[in-house]
Amino acid sequence: YQEIKIDFSNRNFEYSFAWYKLLVEKMVNFLNPLYCGSIITLPAFFSIFKEIKVWPPLGWITYFSNDYELPIPDDLEGIEYEHTEKGKYLILTKEDFTVSKEAYERQRDKLIKLMEEIKRRVPEYSK
Repeated sequence: YQEIKIDFSNRNFEYSFAWYKLLVEKMVNFLNPLYCGSIITLPAFFSIFKEIKVWPPLGWITYFSNDYELPIPDDLEGIEYEHTEKGKYLILTKEDFTVSKEAYERQRDKLIKLMEEIKRRVPEYSK
């Protein structure tokens, strides 16, 4: 398994949901991965993510191929799904949650809750 990371956190630009969605879609179409996403890389998020021991983490936009080995549920509450011929996108929100600390924390907590639910329903999701 190969992991590719592209970090946009050190840029002086603010990218919209549409920009990130297009980037993830292009990567999926070009690389045909089993998993791909626009993931929060802030240490405050990753320290909690490591505590709950799940893999892979969910992000703002997360893609799972139909060939992904774990059965990621299609009925998680509070997340939007977009199904394609090759897989599915899980969309946390289409709003920019980086506008305030409160908005970020709300979405971070939502992601953690969703990952904990997947872990409960699909034990293999745990590292």
